[in-house]
Amino acid sequence: MRTLELILAVVAAVGAAAIPVHAQAGAAPKTSIAVAPFSSTYAPEYTSPTMTSAVTDALVRAGKFNVVARANLDKVLAEQRLNNSDLVDPKSAQNVGRLLGARYVVAGSLISIRWAPGFFTKDVYETKVQIQLVDTETGSIKISETFTGTESRVGMPREFGTTNITLAEGIKCFEKNLAVISQAFVDRVNQLSPIEGFVATIDGNRVAINVGEAAGAKVGQEYLVLTEGKAIKDPVSGETLSVQTTKVARLVVTAVEPKLAWTTIVATYSPAADVQVAGETMDVFVVTGLLEPGMLVRLADSKAAIIQKEIEKARKKRKP
Repeated sequence: MRTLELILAVVAAVGAAAIPVHAQAGAAPKTSIAVAPFSSTYAPEYTSPTMTSAVTDALVRAGKFNVVARANLDKVLAEQRLNNSDLVDPKSAQNVGRLLGARYVVAGSLISIRWAPGFFTKDVYETKVQIQLVDTETGSIKISETFTGTESRVGMPREFGTTNITLAEGIKCFEKNLAVISQAFVDRVNQLSPIEGFVATIDGNRVAINVGEAAGAKVGQEYLVLTEGKAIKDPVSGETLSVQTTKVARLVVTAVEPKLAWTTIVATYSPAADVQVAGETMDVFVVTGLLEPGMLVRLADSKAAIIQKEIEKARKKRKP
């Protein structure tokens, strides 16, 4: 009996090891991340908490992160006799992150706010924020970029007798810009370890993928459907360095279940695709029949809104 149990255990272990990592997406643990209060030295007081909250909310909405509570971060900072600004130093961020049990620490600062009033053109309110992501295991900076958000429209409210934007309108524009900036930052973080899975089934324009709530799937997320091609191997060791992929379609999640997510097809990339949208060549109209069960899906950056807007313009110029 003992021998039989041992054999069964070995068989089970070998079988589990043979399953690709991205096929076990539902069992993947969430990455822990801490967001330090953003700094703002010259702008109005509302900018710092707005930046911190926007980035925190975007990370929570992403669904694949455990975001450390602010109270826990404040406690560790107090114990270590550190200020929020000290977390810009990778060594300090690494130490605090380890004490919090966080794999990453986010820190950032407001670079600039630019208001350009238009008289016969659109008013422009631009925001630039520098954000960095520190890996607490290595102390290295994984991301350090300046992200830009721009709100532009005709006739923004002015302070009486001046060309300055009103405080209320400025806050509104700032919040809109931070929503864009935060999402762009989260997209960059996702590129470090994107959620992956497979197409489970196809029902017309609806596609089910085997990435569910437990794996971090959220309504509104976007996934690329990919076909895997030639593997690029190290000529010396034989190790696979990368696998070439080809885009098939872009999906947007519309509903999430514990073990799968339902999506709709936003765009396809057939061999006949000939429209340039958001830096990609895609079809004017979605081409059916390209997707098959078992195709690889990978979490992508957020472009659906831009793509849908630009494709709609292209469709008006053509007939199906």
